[in-house]
Parts: sequence; structure tokens; C-alpha cells
Amino acid sequence: MGPPEPREAMTTVEKRRGIVSCLRAEPHDTRDLVDALGASRSTVYRGTRELEALRLIEQVDGSYALTTFGRAVAESYFSFSDDLETLCDLQPSLSALPREVDIPTHVLAGAAVVHATAHDPDRPVTAFERVVRNADRLIGFSPIPRSRYIDLFSDELLAGTLDADLVTTSEVVEYMLSEYDALLTDVFAVENFRFFATTDPLLLELMVVEAPREFLTVSLYDEQKHMRAFLTNDDSAAVSWGRAQFERYRENATLVNA
Repeated sequence: MGPPEPREAMTTVEKRRGIVSCLRAEPHDTRDLVDALGASRSTVYRGTRELEALRLIEQVDGSYALTTFGRAVAESYFSFSDDLETLCDLQPSLSALPREVDIPTHVLAGAAVVHATAHDPDRPVTAFERVVRNADRLIGFSPIPRSRYIDLFSDELLAGTLDADLVTTSEVVEYMLSEYDALLTDVFAVENFRFFATTDPLLLELMVVEAPREFLTVSLYDEQKHMRAFLTNDDSAAVSWGRAQFERYRENATLVNA
């Protein structure tokens, strides 16, 4: 008997997701599965027969258990399913991004996401602020000069609790100097802060927190510049991608608070 067809294996796991999910935790006999799924005995019987036929499960001491192959397929399936659910949830926020923005799939799919809701539209902003307050060291860039963020970073930098390298556009710097000149005079004097202006268009808001632990954040805004989703991802590949984006902008930027 040859190996199962990949499409058949995936379709069967999807169809019998409930049984596979139960067996991921521990072996179950038929009665256990009937009780856990609230399904008929005949339904469970058909499902276990289909999964056995593809060698995804086997009987061990009167119970059904995932085979080594079955566990690998199940983990692959549920990982894909979770990633797809994350991407679908992000669709409204991603659709507001300029077409030129290219965020790798692994950055999005592997992220923890805080969404704005009708009852709590500031949830992503609150999560963003929490990250900044808890960070010891971060780098990042943003094209959005929100007064709330300016106050937040100023408080943390002046308190000496944050070391930061930040990049924004020359237009934003001009605006900030015209509106916050007195405050920025003090902030620019802080040794642990380096502020850069770039003439390159910034199409995204991104941070890499480097201490006390490394992770990437991406903020997604709607067309009215309201934050709709805040993503965090501590995967090393995601962090490396974020750091490369920052370095690309900083390389051609001018240090403002020299």
C-alpha cells in the first residue's frame, strides 16, 4: 500500500477534525469520542474507519491514538488552520495598506493580534502603549505623528526607562518641532534617544523591541488613521525582517537630535 494522497489526508482531517482534535490530547475509545463530540456511535465509527484507512490513527489497547504520521499531519493541519484564521481576521486591516507594502506571510500568520472592537476601539492602542512602557530598548519607524504617542515616548525617555532609535518622515519632524518645540528640546537632550528623519515614504508603523526580550510589532491603521490591529511576533525570522526594514530606513535618514 502506497502513501496517502496529500489532498485526501488533508480533506479527511478537516472532515474528521473533531476526532483528530480529541486524539491530539490523548487516546480515546469509541465511547469517549461519542461523549466528547456529542455524536452518534455510527458517525464516530465512520470517522475512525476513514482515519485508520489513511493510517492517521491506530488502535492501542482498545483506544484510538494518532500514529506518528497522524500526529505530524494533525499538527500541520491545525497550524495552517490557525494561520489562515489569523489572516482572514486581518483582511479588513490589510486592505487599507498601500499595495507597495509587502509583509511576509510568516510575520502575519504567526502573530498575536489585538483587534479594535466596537465596544473598545482603543484596544490596539492600549496594547501598543503597554509594549512601549514595558520596553527597555526598542527601534522603530512610523509615519503617524499622534500626540498620544509623542507624550508616551517623551515620558518614558525623560524618565530614563527607555533607550530608543526612531525614524519618521521629514514632514512629521517639521510638524513635531512646530507643535512640541519645548517638550522636544528636553527629549532631544536625552542620551539614550536617537531620532532620525527620512525623505523616503514610510508606509507602515513597526517596532522591534530588543530588551528585555526580542519581538516585532506591526500597527495596522484604517484610512482615517485609526489603529485597527496591533500585531506582536517573537519568531526570530519575523524579528530579523523587522530589524532589516528599520535599518533600510535609518541608513538613508538624518539624525535630528545630533
